Amino acid sequence: MDAGIGGAFRILKSSIEGVAIAIGESLDLSVTKMMNAISRALSGLIEWIGKNQEVVKKVALIVAGVVAVGAAFIGIGSAAAVAAFAVGGQSITFREVCLENRDYALAIKREFRSWARARRSGISSYRVIRR
Repeated sequence: MDAGIGGAFRILKSSIEGVAIAIGESLDLSVTKMMNAISRALSGLIEWIGKNQEVVKKVALIVAGVVAVGAAFIGIGSAAAVAAFAVGGQSITFREVCLENRDYALAIKREFRSWARARRSGISSYRVIRR
């Protein structure tokens, strides 16, 4: 039954289970003490909340206000990030357009030897590019 790879996995699983049981038994007393202490603290908290309901309400309102302000800041930050991306994206688009049309502009400048001559002759880089 314990021969081969299947048996080896069963033995390994059994060993791991034994280690888990040993760890659980060694922690049993300390974990039990910790759970009892937490339970007593929560019982005390429940009793305090019952006696101080107005304070709890005020604290809850303050926490809700802080959360709302935090959410507003996150919203403003997100909107600013979207706006920055939109502006950044546009500048990349303008840059790409300029680079793409650079050859046309340089050809016009070469042909007329200056931008002023090109303008005087009625040729604009815009008209040449749009053809």
